[in-house]
Amino acid sequence: MDLKDYPRPKFDTGYGFHWNASAYPDANTLRNTIPLLKELGATWLKLLCASDAGVAAAQVAVQNGIEPIVRLYAYRPHPNFVADRVIVDRYRAVGVNYFEWGNEPNIRWGEAAEWDPNANPGQDTVGRTMEQFLRMVRRVEHEDA
Repeated sequence: MDLKDYPRPKFDTGYGFHWNASAYPDANTLRNTIPLLKELGATWLKLLCASDAGVAAAQVAVQNGIEPIVRLYAYRPHPNFVADRVIVDRYRAVGVNYFEWGNEPNIRWGEAAEWDPNANPGQDTVGRTMEQFLRMVRRVEHEDA
């Protein structure tokens, strides 16, 4: 698919914001903030979401012409996390086109570590991260069983 064919907000400015650090974005707070986001020219918004906790907030964004990017939160997601299809479908049903899962897999300190400590992170981290990426892409695109 050509880059020009990917879904974009109708009046895309290319500007966006990362919502707050809570994995439970509040739809009412977002609804009240939409005028400010629009005044600032935002047409993209990243939402950190635990499971389907951000579906209502994502829907508010979509209804207001802002393209949400949903980061599906998981504790130490690398290298095996793949989101539940039911959760992905709940977001897709309200108009979410873009997902992010995991974080930089090279983050390895204390509780902030992105790798499961039992996953042998030193062994082919690039290859294992790409395998996880491909599993999740198939999940989002409904190509997996």
